Amino acid sequence: MKNFTLNQFGTPGKCPAHNRPWTDDEQNQLIDLYPTTTCEEISRLLNRGIPAIRFRISQLREAGILPVVKKRAFTQQEDAFIRHNCRTMTAKTIASHLPGRSAQNIYRRAQLLGISLAKCGNAHWSTTCTDEDVALICALRDDGMRPSVIAEKFEVSRQMISWVYHRRLTAADAAQIGSARV
Repeated sequence: MKNFTLNQFGTPGKCPAHNRPWTDDEQNQLIDLYPTTTCEEISRLLNRGIPAIRFRISQLREAGILPVVKKRAFTQQEDAFIRHNCRTMTAKTIASHLPGRSAQNIYRRAQLLGISLAKCGNAHWSTTCTDEDVALICALRDDGMRPSVIAEKFEVSRQMISWVYHRRLTAADAAQIGSARV
């Protein structure tokens, strides 16, 4: 095979015919909107595709016009809100209460702070026994009542009573575990 070279397409500095060139007004709007707005919102406002917005942002970053990282640090109030609601709210719900934060931001921040977003007790999505029922089952079992009798009273299986007694965490248990870690 002979020496193979690719010819460069287009003219450097000139926008291809199938694309629309960026105007100074659009570029200034992009620079103004960039710190506070997502690419999706900017694309709607400027009537351009998301890939075009992202590519122009990368060009402006390389030119030093835009900052390389677009992050706003978490405040102490936001951290306190995450800590206070980690056992009762999902990451998506927490993010909806904190403007400019996504569920993924909340997951990362909780992990960085050593906070678990796992739900226990009544807050867990698949709970079948309330925390009050668990407390009553444990009290009856501690008083010496047999699991089969307790199961009959609660109309559940004996295995369920055994599992609840030995393994089910209530919200209070989770709070104790969480406070022991901090």
